Amino acid sequence: MKDEKFELGEYKLRLFLYRKRWAIEIKKGKAKNIKSLKTKDHEMAIDEFYKYKLELKEKGRLNIIFDTDIFRQIEIFLNWSNVNSNSKNTYESHKTSMRIIREFISKKKVNKINHKMYEDFKAYLLATGNAPRTLDLRLTAIIGMITALENMEFIPLRLYPKPKLIRAKKVMAPKFLTEDEIDSILEISSGSYIADMLLLALNT
Repeated sequence: MKDEKFELGEYKLRLFLYRKRWAIEIKKGKAKNIKSLKTKDHEMAIDEFYKYKLELKEKGRLNIIFDTDIFRQIEIFLNWSNVNSNSKNTYESHKTSMRIIREFISKKKVNKINHKMYEDFKAYLLATGNAPRTLDLRLTAIIGMITALENMEFIPLRLYPKPKLIRAKKVMAPKFLTEDEIDSILEISSGSYIADMLLLALNT
């Protein structure tokens, strides 16, 4: 269990163990105050820490709420996507992408969003049999999450770098002419100077 820290402007908040119970240390300039949360439960303490940041924002003392827990940011994004996505399919795609990202974060013990994480994530997806277009789909979901969190002012602008897409090209299946189409071409071109060239092309 680690301390949770938040710092913006003159405010500094820290969640830490104080006399075997979790507490929030609030610093503003030289002034400092310790608020006991009266709980030994770490998850409950983190929730209270987060609520306190929300309270400061509502009072106009903070213009940004920065949550350092990646998993919580994913939940915030999914709640936003559920309300704001243009279609249910988009939301379901976001849910799938975030589930896969959660699995990756847990297995690799990721605690920071950066370019190295993105490269490791791409390698992880390729190693588990995903096609390049699927990689772009998952990375697009991450871009959407970061953009949404920035727009909601949960995180500062450009706090997290955005991943670069592979931009995998669609492989178009070759198109074959039907027998009727071939007969029609030969009939129309019969007797013209291109008839032999078309016949050669159709047979090669």
